Order: sequence, then C-alpha cells, then structure tokens
Amino acid sequence: MTLFIVSNYLSEINTVNIQTEDVNATRKKVIISLSSEEISTERNSLVKQFAGSAKIPGFRPGKAPSAMIQKRYGKEIREELARKVITKAYEKVTKEMTLKIYGVVDIKGADVEENANADVCFTIDLHPEFALPTYKGLAIHKHPEEVTEKDVQNVIDHLRSQRMDYIVAEGPAAEGDYVKVSYTGKVDDQLIADLAPDDTMYGTQSVTWEKAGEKEMPGNEAVVQGILGMAPNEKKTVTHTFASDFKVAVLAGKTAEYEIEVKEVRKCVLPDINDEDFLESVEAKSSEELLERIKSQLELRKQQDNKNYMTMQLINQLIDAVEFEIPESAIDDETQSVLAHHMQHFMKQGVKREEFEAHKDTLLASARKTAQRNLKSRFLVMKIAEAEGIKIEDKDIHDAILREAYMSNTHPEALVKTLQKDRQALDGIRFQSLFNKTLEFLVGSANVTIQEHCDHKHDHEHSHEGESSQESTHKE
Repeated sequence: MTLFIVSNYLSEINTVNIQTEDVNATRKKVIISLSSEEISTERNSLVKQFAGSAKIPGFRPGKAPSAMIQKRYGKEIREELARKVITKAYEKVTKEMTLKIYGVVDIKGADVEENANADVCFTIDLHPEFALPTYKGLAIHKHPEEVTEKDVQNVIDHLRSQRMDYIVAEGPAAEGDYVKVSYTGKVDDQLIADLAPDDTMYGTQSVTWEKAGEKEMPGNEAVVQGILGMAPNEKKTVTHTFASDFKVAVLAGKTAEYEIEVKEVRKCVLPDINDEDFLESVEAKSSEELLERIKSQLELRKQQDNKNYMTMQLINQLIDAVEFEIPESAIDDETQSVLAHHMQHFMKQGVKREEFEAHKDTLLASARKTAQRNLKSRFLVMKIAEAEGIKIEDKDIHDAILREAYMSNTHPEALVKTLQKDRQALDGIRFQSLFNKTLEFLVGSANVTIQEHCDHKHDHEHSHEGESSQESTHKE
C-alpha cells in the first residue's frame, strides 16, 4: 500500500545533506540527515507548545517546569516530534529535488532521540520517464454506424422471445417445444444415478422440463433429441453412446439406455408486435414508436461501441510503440484492484471461492499483466494531456457526475454530497474526465477509415483500462 505524508506541521528544520540511492528506474531511496541541534531546537519548541496548553495543578498555563512537562507528556512529545521531522524532511525532498513523485512506499528512521543526529530514509516511487511516441494522425478504423432493418428486427425478436407464452399442445413435440418429461438412464443394467450420483441430469429425473431438439445447450442430449416427435403420455426407450472424452469420466465411451416418458408438451407462442399487452410491457404506445425508439438506441449504441473501439486501437498502438518501467507500488495496487474485479465477476457467475483459490496463481499472473497495461495506458495518456495542455473544466466534472449518477442509478445531488465527503472518489472522477477528454483529442486527431464486414475479434483482445473502466452512455 502506498503511503502519503499528510501532516500540516511546517516549522523550520535545516537539513545537513540529502543522499540518494537508485533502487531501479522508478524507485529511489532518499536520506535526509538532520543535526542534533536542529532536533533539540524542535523538541524544545514542542515542549513549550505542550506547556502552553497543559493543565497541571498548581501551575498556570505555560508556567509548569519543562522537566515536568517532558515527564508527563514524553510519549506524546516524541510522537509529535517524529511527525514534524518526517513532514519537514519530506518537504525538503519535494522542494530541493526535481523528482516527480508517484508515492512514498516506506519511511524509516523517524524515531529521533534527544542530543542525537537523525536520518530519515524515504523509499519513493517515481513517475516513469519516457519519450512520447507519435500520437497524432494514427491510423485507426471504425465500423459502419448505419442501423439496418435486420438490427432492429433482432431486437424485436429478442423482446418477443422474452414475453412468449407457453400453450399446452396435444400433438407430438416439435423442435423448440418445451416438454415435461421423466427418464431413467442405465449402462449395462446399472443405474447411471448410482454410477454418477453428482451428475443427476445424466441419471434419473422424475420430473423435468427440456427443450426438444435443443442444440446450443443440449443438457442430456439423449433425452433432448429423444423427445422429438413424442406426444403426451407416450413412452420410449432410446440408446446413446457418450464420446470417448465425455466430461463425466465414468460414462466416457459407454452406451446408455434411457427409458423416457413424456407428460406434457407446450408450444412457444410469440406475441404479435401490435398486441396491446406486448406494447404496454415495453412502454410503447404503438409499434411505430417502438421501432423508432429501438433504432435511436441502436444508433447511440453503435456510436458508443465505435468510440470504445477506436480509443482501444489508439491505446494499443501507443502501448506497443514505447517501453518504460512502471512503479512497482502502482503495479501491486492495480493488480489487487483487477483481481478483486475478477473475483467479484466470478462470484456473480456462481463460481465457488474454493475454485477461485485453486486457480489463484494463474489469475494473479493474468491480473498483473492487465494491471501493467492499464497503468501504461494511464501514464501515456496523462503525459499526452500534459504535452497538449489539456485541462478539465467545471463542465467536464459536471458532465462526468451526471454520467456516473445515470450509470449508478443515483440522483445527481445525492452523488455530489457523497463526493464532497469522499475526496478519493472525486479525484477518481477528475482523473477519468481528463483521461476521456484526452482520448477524445486523440480520436479527433487520428486518421479514421470505415472498415466493412470485418472480424474484429482480435482487436478486442486488449482494453485500454482493463475490465472496469470502459464507460458506456447506454444503459441496458
């Protein structure tokens, strides 16, 4: 964890000398030497301050003997002296040395003693030094933003499928019908439920629903395919040979026999786009209004997708164009942030903590690699902002707060009150605003061409801010 000096004590201490030692390209040790006379002077000043406010029976404020003050408040005086020495020593580092400090990661030697010299050693991580690569006029491409009838129809189909009805059918099950079924599986007259008790879908099910002929997520393929053409109350026996590399090892390469009984068949009925109940469920007064709204939303989404796609290309080009070392403390902090994001994502998907722990080393290595790219992009973009004199204004912060409030479903005034109490969160919004503004500058200065019908899977392998900082103006 990076440490930062926050004390406000600023009384004068004149350093004897400053020594530096390079640990690596982005880390230094800086030793500030203070004389015993300076320490004594500062200590005496502190004793007077304590005497002026101390309430000691028999003495007016400021009149108690120094020895009595030091005896009663010795521990507090030593702690306060250490803080003052550290603060002033750090000020000397920042004022007398031309260092662009990223953060202080360690402090040693603050335990000062009376009548003795003191050395304060700061271990400091520095912003990396590097020459900016060419960043204007970079060649990038974007995808067509025209919304086609097929795009709109895909959304309509999705909305209708979410609201489909399931009607009981008397006839045989066709592909896509939902079937209430029971089945029992055996291998050589031995129940699969006994052979593979943890994989119940391949054994015995007294009642379950299956989608007839399902190919994308077939579940028990023997049953899903076997129920095609079966009518309610019909029974049938089917055989199925599992692949030699089947995921349930005990069944791999074996031929199973399933006794199936269909209890009920339901056909999926999609609502008509002009159906009143359907339109009410999507909050539209007419199908024309719905189609127009979908088209507008798709246009915005394509524009935002293109914006993310173009900035990602720019970031990847910049990252690949220059090499520099990144402060180790920054990598450590960002790695933990990425790892926490991964863990939260896996937990939401139902991955157990035990499984996460079993692959922690692999995940940690991946998180560290992502962290390094994230940080490299930040240092690059911030240096470009500095070179171009790009600044954030009140309007930028206002827009960022409105966007954050929208994305988090929070009232803007409530978010402002939260930010007033959380300086770190506000600094984060300031940084992201400057980052995004600089990216907009880079896109505006790039050589952009339209790429038709391209497979851009490879282009999405890297993200300029990992997995947690891509912003979207569209809310699903």
